[in-house]
Amino acid sequence: MKNEIILLDPRPTTFDKTKLELQEKNVLGFEVTIPELAEACNCGNIDPQHTNKNYTLAAIEEALTFPLNNEINTYATIRSDSDSIGAMVVYQLRLEGYLLEKMTDVMERIKLIASADKHNHGPWPGPRSLPKLGQPYGNGHKHDRPLTGIAGMMNDYKKSLKEKTEAMRNWLLNNIEPEGYRQKAETIKNRIAQAINNREVNIIKWNDLITIVETHQTALGREIGYYFSPIVTVFNPKTMLSSTNEYIKKHSVSQFSPGYVDLEKTYQKATRLDLCSWGGGLLIGGSHQGESSILSPLKVAEILKQNCLT
Repeated sequence: MKNEIILLDPRPTTFDKTKLELQEKNVLGFEVTIPELAEACNCGNIDPQHTNKNYTLAAIEEALTFPLNNEINTYATIRSDSDSIGAMVVYQLRLEGYLLEKMTDVMERIKLIASADKHNHGPWPGPRSLPKLGQPYGNGHKHDRPLTGIAGMMNDYKKSLKEKTEAMRNWLLNNIEPEGYRQKAETIKNRIAQAINNREVNIIKWNDLITIVETHQTALGREIGYYFSPIVTVFNPKTMLSSTNEYIKKHSVSQFSPGYVDLEKTYQKATRLDLCSWGGGLLIGGSHQGESSILSPLKVAEILKQNCLT
């Protein structure tokens, strides 16, 4: 990819410096979810869910129609996940002349990322048994997960943005999965099952609707929580900032599907009580991506309870 690709620092103390650096560039943002940084993306920001509150559209889908601009020389994001990196690659392919809408296989892979990003997994299936060694996905989970390999690399903080965009491009165009990540994911799942057995993951079924999970792997903690309830709050006491390798205390709150809790009100209440701001979408959000939260997991559960819809 010819354009410069940068990972923005989400810490508020660096905002002025970052905005000054971006002034000299033609920047298109991809899921730049922090308003102060999104405004610094002078060529726009592809972030339908967080910025525009359009929860039916993923960034990779909006990249299919976002106006093309050959003057852009910098792509920026604060989160290098499948949706943001996928959106970068889709936009770049369109600039290069690819007619993606006519490429059926590519569109199917785009839809896979979009569906996963929007958490389109139907209604909550109810309580299920936890994953076990040798059966890492537990009851009611699909074993054939087409995004496991590519998503694994996108979440690998050791890989550069250049490496990630190249891998995503290869996967979208040729369906070639980065080597080793699917096998690594299976190993991690078994380790999670082992961690559960050894009580290394702290799980509190707070009530029939809300489960608290404390773990260093937020996405897996959320998945574990959904075995117990449709609303999950995950506390990660050591969340690494990819841009600085520093650690913060971070909460994530989510609901399996709409209708269980008003997360917008949850964000507003938590922001009033915390030293950092909260935000997110209809199904998932949490405390600030660049600052530590001072709220306890139990306090977050109380706020969720106050805003439950059932």
